[in-house]
Amino acid sequence: MNEMKKILFPTDFSPTANNAFVYALNMANTLGAELHVLHAYLLPIVSERYTYPESREEVIEGLISEKWKEYQALIPQLERLVEDCDMGHIKPSYLFEQGTVVSAIEKTLSKQEFDLIVMGTTGASGYEKKFLGSNTVNVMNMVEQPLLCIPHGAKYRAIKRFGFTTIFREVDLETLKELIPIASLFHAQIKSVHVSAHADDQLLDTVRRWENTLKTDTVDISLVYSNRTKEAILEFVESSMIDILVMVKRNRGFFSELFQASMSNEVTYSNQIPVWVFQE
Repeated sequence: MNEMKKILFPTDFSPTANNAFVYALNMANTLGAELHVLHAYLLPIVSERYTYPESREEVIEGLISEKWKEYQALIPQLERLVEDCDMGHIKPSYLFEQGTVVSAIEKTLSKQEFDLIVMGTTGASGYEKKFLGSNTVNVMNMVEQPLLCIPHGAKYRAIKRFGFTTIFREVDLETLKELIPIASLFHAQIKSVHVSAHADDQLLDTVRRWENTLKTDTVDISLVYSNRTKEAILEFVESSMIDILVMVKRNRGFFSELFQASMSNEVTYSNQIPVWVFQE
């Protein structure tokens, strides 16, 4: 497994992003990783029709300079959070990229390699539910790196239990193997769950095979029998007091439905659960 030594944290300095920054700090602290903060900015259109090329370049340079000053003025917000979290030993670097959030992340990833992306996501009710975390979903579809999505209502606490949803595919087992050393750094357990409409011996054989392969007390594998997969997983999250739900990105329809539910008030335990998405 590649160690997670570089974390990318995009921010617009909103309350949602600042809340997610606390998670990014704690992830960097526990993983022993560098933390890189990315701020995206957009420039107004400067018409070529009314300016000479030289003056147009000067105007654009001036606009970029103003955006940079605005960015510098906002950075103390994060520095206060570093101090409040007693994380003064973590020294974030600050990146600045023109474009939308999604395009700025894409540009940054083309210049540097990162092992994890941490992003805040908005709530999911009414109008917002239809367009839930569109930036997050677009980033999720674009990147190869694991993406930790922090809903607005999540409040950081010591991570003691990772939830892991599985359909017992080999890619799930490989992801679980990657997650075990991470969980160990947090001194946390991994509560894995598979939902099936009915019991059968093959499922029990698969559980035994996985347990024999993993050979660890860190992972506990549960079988839940239900015809309502999403609801069963959410109930498992609440009853097991999961701190972060880990998923392998797969079938778009079900994945999106479960992802949205995890980000929303359908999860009442601690008012929304962070979701850590690994690519299939």
